[in-house]
Amino acid sequence: MRREWLTGLTRLGGICALMIGVLAMAGCQAPTLDPTTLRQGHNLPDLHHLPWPSGYYSDAAWSPNGRWIAVLAGDDYAGSHLEVLSPDGKYHRWLTAWGCGNLGFFTFAWLPDSALSCMTDSGHLIIGSYPFTDPHTVAMNTALAAGHEGAAWLAQGPTLIVSSVTDPSDPSHEVSNGRLYAVRRDGTVLLQALTPKSDDVTRPDAAPHDQGQGTAITYVLQVSTGLGTWHLDLLLSKLTMTAAGVPQLETTRAQTLATDVDDHYTWAPSGHWIAVRHLGYQGGDKIYLLNPAHPAQTVDIVLADQVGQQMMNPIWSPDGKTLIVFSVGFNSSQPYAIT
Repeated sequence: MRREWLTGLTRLGGICALMIGVLAMAGCQAPTLDPTTLRQGHNLPDLHHLPWPSGYYSDAAWSPNGRWIAVLAGDDYAGSHLEVLSPDGKYHRWLTAWGCGNLGFFTFAWLPDSALSCMTDSGHLIIGSYPFTDPHTVAMNTALAAGHEGAAWLAQGPTLIVSSVTDPSDPSHEVSNGRLYAVRRDGTVLLQALTPKSDDVTRPDAAPHDQGQGTAITYVLQVSTGLGTWHLDLLLSKLTMTAAGVPQLETTRAQTLATDVDDHYTWAPSGHWIAVRHLGYQGGDKIYLLNPAHPAQTVDIVLADQVGQQMMNPIWSPDGKTLIVFSVGFNSSQPYAIT
Protein backbone atom coordinates (compact mmCIF):
# COMPACT_ATOMS: atom_id res chain seq x y z
CA MET A 1 0.00 0.00 0.00
CA ARG A 2 3.08 2.25 -0.14
CA ARG A 3 2.55 5.44 -2.13
CA GLU A 4 -1.03 4.39 -2.87
CA TRP A 5 -2.61 7.58 -4.25
CA LEU A 6 -4.99 7.30 -2.52
CA THR A 7 -21.22 21.81 10.89
CA GLY A 8 -24.30 20.84 10.69
CA LEU A 9 -26.07 20.20 14.02
CA THR A 10 -29.83 19.98 14.61
CA ARG A 11 -31.47 21.88 17.47
CA LEU A 12 -33.80 19.69 19.53
CA GLY A 13 -35.20 21.46 22.56
CA GLY A 14 -31.95 23.46 22.95
CA ILE A 15 -29.80 20.36 22.56
CA CYS A 16 -27.81 19.50 19.41
CA ALA A 17 -27.55 15.80 18.66
CA LEU A 18 -24.89 14.28 16.43
CA MET A 19 -26.29 10.80 17.00
CA ILE A 20 -29.28 10.37 19.29
CA GLY A 21 -28.33 8.29 22.30
CA VAL A 22 -24.62 8.47 21.44
CA LEU A 23 -23.47 12.09 21.41
CA ALA A 24 -25.41 14.96 22.98
CA MET A 25 -24.20 18.53 23.04
CA ALA A 26 -25.71 21.76 24.30
CA GLY A 27 -25.77 25.29 22.94
CA CYS A 28 -24.72 24.53 19.34
CA GLN A 29 -25.16 26.97 16.50
CA ALA A 30 -25.77 25.44 13.07
CA PRO A 31 -23.53 26.94 10.36
CA THR A 32 -24.76 28.11 6.98
CA LEU A 33 -24.89 25.05 4.74
CA ASP A 34 -25.40 24.34 1.09
CA PRO A 35 -29.05 23.26 0.71
CA THR A 36 -27.92 19.95 -0.77
CA THR A 37 -28.80 17.26 1.73
CA LEU A 38 -28.22 13.53 1.52
CA ARG A 39 -30.92 11.69 3.45
CA GLN A 40 -30.48 8.17 4.75
CA GLY A 41 -33.66 7.40 6.62
CA HIS A 42 -33.89 4.44 9.01
CA ASN A 43 -33.09 6.77 11.96
CA LEU A 44 -29.66 7.54 10.47
CA PRO A 45 -28.47 11.17 10.31
CA ASP A 46 -28.75 13.41 7.26
CA LEU A 47 -25.60 14.72 5.57
CA HIS A 48 -25.38 18.40 4.60
CA HIS A 49 -22.99 19.58 1.91
CA LEU A 50 -20.49 22.22 3.03
CA PRO A 51 -19.80 25.03 0.52
CA TRP A 52 -16.03 24.75 0.36
CA PRO A 53 -14.49 26.31 -2.76
CA SER A 54 -12.61 23.41 -4.41
CA GLY A 55 -13.83 20.34 -6.26
CA TYR A 56 -11.54 17.79 -4.62
CA TYR A 57 -10.50 17.22 -0.99
CA SER A 58 -8.58 14.48 0.81
CA ASP A 59 -6.59 13.80 3.98
CA ALA A 60 -8.31 16.45 6.09
CA ALA A 61 -7.25 17.18 9.67
CA TRP A 62 -8.82 19.57 12.21
CA SER A 63 -6.61 21.90 14.25
CA PRO A 64 -6.71 21.39 18.05
CA ASN A 65 -8.15 24.87 18.59
CA GLY A 66 -11.00 24.06 16.17
CA ARG A 67 -10.42 27.12 13.95
CA TRP A 68 -8.80 25.49 10.93
CA ILE A 69 -8.83 22.40 8.76
CA ALA A 70 -5.68 21.38 6.89
CA VAL A 71 -6.45 19.42 3.75
CA LEU A 72 -5.22 18.48 0.30
CA ALA A 73 -7.44 20.49 -2.05
CA GLY A 74 -7.74 21.35 -5.72
CA ASP A 75 -9.84 21.01 -8.85
CA ASP A 76 -8.90 17.31 -8.99
CA TYR A 77 -6.42 14.90 -7.44
CA ALA A 78 -3.49 15.83 -9.70
CA GLY A 79 -4.00 19.53 -8.99
CA SER A 80 -4.41 19.25 -5.24
CA HIS A 81 -2.13 21.05 -2.81
CA LEU A 82 -1.88 21.65 0.93
CA GLU A 83 -4.42 24.21 2.07
CA VAL A 84 -5.77 25.59 5.34
CA LEU A 85 -9.40 26.70 5.50
CA SER A 86 -12.00 27.60 8.10
CA PRO A 87 -14.68 24.95 8.74
CA ASP A 88 -17.29 27.10 6.95
CA GLY A 89 -14.97 27.42 3.92
CA LYS A 90 -15.01 31.23 3.95
CA TYR A 91 -11.30 31.59 4.73
CA HIS A 92 -8.79 29.49 2.85
CA ARG A 93 -5.09 29.83 2.12
CA TRP A 94 -2.97 27.76 -0.20
CA LEU A 95 0.32 26.69 1.37
CA THR A 96 2.26 26.02 -1.84
CA ALA A 97 4.73 28.75 -0.82
CA TRP A 98 5.75 26.64 2.16
CA GLY A 99 7.74 24.38 -0.14
CA CYS A 100 6.46 21.10 1.28
CA GLY A 101 7.06 19.44 -2.10
CA ASN A 102 5.04 17.56 -4.64
CA LEU A 103 1.87 15.71 -3.77
CA GLY A 104 2.68 12.36 -2.19
CA PHE A 105 6.15 13.42 -1.03
CA PHE A 106 5.26 15.08 2.26
CA THR A 107 3.00 14.50 5.22
CA PHE A 108 1.36 17.07 7.49
CA ALA A 109 0.00 17.22 11.04
CA TRP A 110 -1.16 19.74 13.65
CA LEU A 111 0.94 20.38 16.75
CA PRO A 112 -0.81 20.57 20.14
CA ASP A 113 -0.55 24.40 20.02
CA SER A 114 -2.38 24.46 16.64
CA ALA A 115 0.73 25.21 14.61
CA LEU A 116 0.75 23.21 11.38
CA SER A 117 3.72 21.11 10.28
CA CYS A 118 4.67 19.41 7.07
CA MET A 119 7.54 16.95 6.87
CA THR A 120 9.20 16.59 3.49
CA ASP A 121 10.88 13.56 1.97
CA SER A 122 13.96 15.75 1.51
CA GLY A 123 14.47 15.91 5.28
CA HIS A 124 12.88 19.17 6.41
CA LEU A 125 10.26 19.95 9.03
CA ILE A 126 8.29 23.08 8.13
CA ILE A 127 6.15 24.66 10.86
CA GLY A 128 3.83 27.66 10.76
CA SER A 129 0.94 29.22 12.67
CA TYR A 130 -1.94 31.51 11.72
CA PRO A 131 -2.00 33.37 9.35
CA PHE A 132 0.25 30.64 7.88
CA THR A 133 2.31 33.11 5.84
CA ASP A 134 5.70 32.88 7.53
CA PRO A 135 6.65 29.27 8.39
CA HIS A 136 10.10 28.33 9.62
CA THR A 137 12.08 25.35 8.38
CA VAL A 138 14.01 22.92 10.57
CA ALA A 139 16.63 20.66 8.99
CA MET A 140 16.25 17.06 10.13
CA ASN A 141 19.31 14.96 10.95
CA THR A 142 18.15 12.42 8.34
CA ALA A 143 15.31 12.07 5.86
CA LEU A 144 12.22 9.87 6.09
CA ALA A 145 10.03 8.88 3.14
CA ALA A 146 6.75 9.67 4.83
CA GLY A 147 4.73 11.09 1.98
CA HIS A 148 0.95 10.59 2.21
CA GLU A 149 1.14 8.01 5.00
CA GLY A 150 0.03 10.11 7.96
CA ALA A 151 1.60 11.53 11.10
CA ALA A 152 0.54 12.70 14.56
CA TRP A 153 2.11 14.90 17.22
CA LEU A 154 2.26 13.71 20.82
CA ALA A 155 1.98 16.31 23.55
CA GLN A 156 5.10 14.81 25.13
CA GLY A 157 8.13 16.58 23.72
CA PRO A 158 6.28 17.38 21.52
CA THR A 159 7.14 14.36 19.40
CA LEU A 160 5.96 13.58 15.88
CA ILE A 161 5.05 9.95 15.17
CA VAL A 162 5.28 9.25 11.46
CA SER A 163 5.15 6.29 9.09
CA SER A 164 8.12 5.97 6.73
CA VAL A 165 9.10 3.51 4.01
CA THR A 166 12.80 4.27 4.47
CA ASP A 167 15.07 3.47 7.38
CA PRO A 168 16.55 6.72 8.74
CA SER A 169 20.00 5.10 8.79
CA ASP A 170 19.71 4.54 5.00
CA PRO A 171 17.23 7.12 3.66
CA SER A 172 18.06 6.45 0.02
CA HIS A 173 16.75 2.88 0.15
CA GLU A 174 12.97 2.39 0.10
CA VAL A 175 11.60 -0.77 1.69
CA SER A 176 8.31 -2.56 1.25
CA ASN A 177 6.88 -1.99 4.73
CA GLY A 178 6.15 1.32 6.44
CA ARG A 179 7.33 1.57 10.04
CA LEU A 180 6.65 4.14 12.74
CA TYR A 181 9.43 6.53 13.79
CA ALA A 182 9.64 9.45 16.21
CA VAL A 183 10.80 12.94 15.25
CA ARG A 184 11.42 15.72 17.75
CA ARG A 185 10.45 19.31 17.04
CA ASP A 186 14.10 20.28 16.66
CA GLY A 187 14.34 17.89 13.69
CA THR A 188 16.02 15.00 15.48
CA VAL A 189 14.88 11.66 14.05
CA LEU A 190 15.16 8.81 16.54
CA LEU A 191 16.75 5.95 14.63
CA GLN A 192 14.98 3.10 16.42
CA ALA A 193 11.65 2.18 14.82
CA LEU A 194 8.59 1.87 17.06
CA THR A 195 7.13 -1.03 15.06
CA PRO A 196 8.72 -4.28 13.87
CA LYS A 197 10.17 -4.72 10.39
CA SER A 198 7.54 -7.34 9.54
CA ASP A 199 4.63 -4.91 10.02
CA ASP A 200 3.40 -2.50 7.32
CA VAL A 201 1.98 0.40 9.33
CA THR A 202 0.44 3.78 8.47
CA ARG A 203 -1.79 6.50 9.90
CA PRO A 204 -0.63 6.82 13.52
CA ASP A 205 -2.72 8.89 15.90
CA ALA A 206 -2.64 9.53 19.62
CA ALA A 207 -5.63 8.72 21.80
CA PRO A 208 -6.95 12.02 23.21
CA HIS A 209 -7.28 10.62 26.73
CA ASP A 210 -5.77 7.91 28.90
CA GLN A 211 -7.22 4.61 27.69
CA GLY A 212 -6.82 2.92 31.06
CA GLN A 213 -3.15 2.04 30.66
CA GLY A 214 -1.55 5.40 29.95
CA THR A 215 -0.93 7.02 26.59
CA ALA A 216 -2.06 4.97 23.60
CA ILE A 217 -1.39 5.13 19.87
CA THR A 218 -3.68 3.85 17.16
CA TYR A 219 -2.42 2.94 13.70
CA VAL A 220 -3.43 1.01 10.60
CA LEU A 221 -1.78 -2.33 9.85
CA GLN A 222 -1.77 -4.01 6.44
CA VAL A 223 -2.54 -7.70 6.85
CA SER A 224 -1.86 -10.18 4.04
CA THR A 225 -4.67 -12.59 3.21
CA GLY A 226 -2.59 -14.55 0.65
CA LEU A 227 -2.36 -14.57 -3.16
CA GLY A 228 -1.39 -10.91 -3.24
CA THR A 229 -4.45 -9.68 -1.38
CA TRP A 230 -4.62 -7.86 1.94
CA HIS A 231 -6.88 -5.92 4.24
CA LEU A 232 -6.35 -3.14 6.78
CA ASP A 233 -6.85 -3.45 10.53
CA LEU A 234 -7.01 -0.67 13.12
CA LEU A 235 -4.77 -1.40 16.13
CA LEU A 236 -4.17 0.25 19.51
CA SER A 237 -0.92 -0.03 21.46
CA LYS A 238 0.29 1.42 24.74
CA LEU A 239 2.99 4.09 24.44
CA THR A 240 5.59 4.72 27.15
CA MET A 241 8.45 7.21 27.43
CA THR A 242 11.87 6.28 28.76
CA ALA A 243 13.69 8.51 31.22
CA ALA A 244 15.54 9.97 28.23
CA GLY A 245 12.25 10.88 26.55
CA VAL A 246 12.38 8.14 23.94
CA PRO A 247 8.94 6.73 23.02
CA GLN A 248 8.40 2.98 23.02
CA LEU A 249 5.37 1.17 21.63
CA GLU A 250 4.16 -2.14 23.06
CA THR A 251 3.32 -3.71 19.69
CA THR A 252 3.45 -7.27 21.02
CA ARG A 253 0.38 -6.45 23.13
CA ALA A 254 -1.44 -4.46 20.46
CA GLN A 255 -5.23 -4.68 20.47
CA THR A 256 -7.12 -5.05 17.20
CA LEU A 257 -10.03 -2.62 17.30
CA ALA A 258 -11.45 -3.16 13.80
CA THR A 259 -10.79 -5.12 10.62
CA ASP A 260 -11.39 -4.36 6.93
CA VAL A 261 -11.08 -0.61 7.44
CA ASP A 262 -10.02 2.33 5.33
CA ASP A 263 -6.77 4.02 6.38
CA HIS A 264 -8.54 7.18 7.59
CA TYR A 265 -10.23 7.34 10.99
CA THR A 266 -10.76 9.93 13.71
CA TRP A 267 -10.91 9.95 17.51
CA ALA A 268 -13.74 11.69 19.31
CA PRO A 269 -12.25 14.36 21.60
CA SER A 270 -13.72 12.52 24.59
CA GLY A 271 -11.73 9.41 23.68
CA HIS A 272 -14.90 7.32 24.00
CA TRP A 273 -15.41 6.75 20.25
CA ILE A 274 -13.47 6.35 17.03
CA ALA A 275 -15.14 7.00 13.68
CA VAL A 276 -13.98 4.39 11.15
CA ARG A 277 -14.85 3.50 7.59
CA HIS A 278 -15.57 -0.15 6.86
CA LEU A 279 -14.58 -0.99 3.28
CA GLY A 280 -17.18 -2.96 1.40
CA TYR A 281 -17.13 -2.33 -2.35
CA GLN A 282 -19.57 -5.20 -2.91
CA GLY A 283 -21.97 -3.94 -0.27
CA GLY A 284 -21.79 -2.96 3.38
CA ASP A 285 -19.52 0.05 2.95
CA LYS A 286 -20.13 2.40 5.88
CA ILE A 287 -18.75 4.80 8.45
CA TYR A 288 -19.42 3.78 12.02
CA LEU A 289 -18.38 4.54 15.59
CA LEU A 290 -16.59 2.02 17.76
CA ASN A 291 -15.88 2.18 21.47
CA PRO A 292 -12.11 1.53 21.90
CA ALA A 293 -12.70 0.23 25.42
CA HIS A 294 -15.25 -2.27 24.07
CA PRO A 295 -14.65 -2.57 20.29
CA ALA A 296 -17.70 -4.79 19.80
CA GLN A 297 -19.87 -1.80 20.75
CA THR A 298 -20.51 0.05 17.49
CA VAL A 299 -22.98 2.57 16.08
CA ASP A 300 -23.57 3.04 12.35
CA ILE A 301 -23.32 6.63 11.12
CA VAL A 302 -23.30 6.54 7.30
CA LEU A 303 -24.41 3.55 5.22
CA ALA A 304 -23.36 3.81 1.56
CA ASP A 305 -26.42 1.94 0.32
CA GLN A 306 -28.68 4.39 2.20
CA VAL A 307 -26.94 7.65 1.31
CA GLY A 308 -26.40 6.62 -2.31
CA GLN A 309 -22.60 6.89 -2.37
CA GLN A 310 -19.55 5.94 -0.36
CA MET A 311 -18.08 8.32 2.21
CA MET A 312 -14.56 8.44 3.66
CA ASN A 313 -12.03 10.39 5.76
CA PRO A 314 -14.16 11.28 8.82
CA ILE A 315 -12.83 14.16 10.93
CA TRP A 316 -14.16 15.22 14.32
CA SER A 317 -14.19 18.79 15.59
CA PRO A 318 -12.22 19.34 18.82
CA ASP A 319 -15.39 20.39 20.67
CA GLY A 320 -17.02 17.08 19.72
CA LYS A 321 -20.00 18.78 18.06
CA THR A 322 -19.33 18.15 14.37
CA LEU A 323 -18.37 15.17 12.25
CA ILE A 324 -17.39 15.85 8.64
CA VAL A 325 -17.07 13.10 6.02
CA PHE A 326 -16.05 13.26 2.36
CA SER A 327 -17.65 11.72 -0.70
CA VAL A 328 -15.74 9.09 -2.68
CA GLY A 329 -15.46 9.82 -6.40
CA PHE A 330 -13.03 9.87 -9.28
CA ASN A 331 -11.26 13.25 -9.12
CA SER A 332 -14.14 14.61 -7.06
CA SER A 333 -14.57 14.60 -3.28
CA GLN A 334 -16.84 16.91 -1.31
CA PRO A 335 -17.32 17.60 2.43
CA TYR A 336 -20.56 16.80 4.27
CA ALA A 337 -21.48 17.64 7.84
CA ILE A 338 -23.62 15.24 9.84
CA THR A 339 -26.75 16.37 11.69
